[in-house]
Amino acid sequence: MINMSLGVRASRTLETAVNNAWNKGAVLVAAAGNGGNQTKIYPAGYPNVMAVAATDNFDAKASFSTYGASWVDIAAPGVNVYSTFPNHKFYLGTQNNRSLGYDVGNGTSMSSPIVAATAALAWSVNPGADNKAIREKVQSSADKISGTGTYWANGRVNANNAVR
Repeated sequence: MINMSLGVRASRTLETAVNNAWNKGAVLVAAAGNGGNQTKIYPAGYPNVMAVAATDNFDAKASFSTYGASWVDIAAPGVNVYSTFPNHKFYLGTQNNRSLGYDVGNGTSMSSPIVAATAALAWSVNPGADNKAIREKVQSSADKISGTGTYWANGRVNANNAVR
């Protein structure tokens, strides 16, 4: 299981690493980006990666989330997500007035770990499954919320459905 809460321009090196991990059996999940547009970023844009958009507290597309059902696979909460942060001063923490240790964050980088964790849970109850089957299970068990088919292809992740 690999979560990639990052986004860059296309890179042959990154694509090779993604494909090697997929071919070795890993499930790969990545943040779709926070551009508020349909511009594809990577590694989310590679076919062997589940691209994740962000939803808000009303189950709608977060205003900042990159989107596009042609390449974004699934959505997950990405607004006011409580998370861990470093216990020491760090650049983005100072820039964004983050608390040390724990705080809330916004972004598809908060959404993608939720999908990765859901895939890990699905794999734990289907240990003999391969990465393709786990990806399909996570995507097919998503809730078809508003925006499905427009902003993302498969709906908002649902961990309960994925483990059943």
